[in-house]
Amino acid sequence: MKTDIILLVQEDKRPEDTEPTNARAQLVAEAIAAFTENNDNRDALGLPPLAEKVIPGIAMVGTMPTFFKNPVTQTLETHIAFGTYPPDKTVVTYCYPPVFRPTRRHRDETSG
Repeated sequence: MKTDIILLVQEDKRPEDTEPTNARAQLVAEAIAAFTENNDNRDALGLPPLAEKVIPGIAMVGTMPTFFKNPVTQTLETHIAFGTYPPDKTVVTYCYPPVFRPTRRHRDETSG
């Protein structure tokens, strides 16, 4: 569908001296919101909702990307809406690509 959210990107814009944010948690929350919005759009078009979908995401810290696969189901969405724990675990997978200069992994290469 042309209106589906198909990729999420989260950029960590915090100053270096501050506490780290949890980009993974933010991406999972955004994936669930995207799943809900995609199903709302499908409903508005008279299409059946998706029971599940893997929504890819990228978290950027400086110039270092981390790639995520966020599986979302209607069951997970429902449990979150009601503030209850789902019966099954949700396993988010991620990948750090190889980095030429690992000591600079989380810093912007142009900043020094």
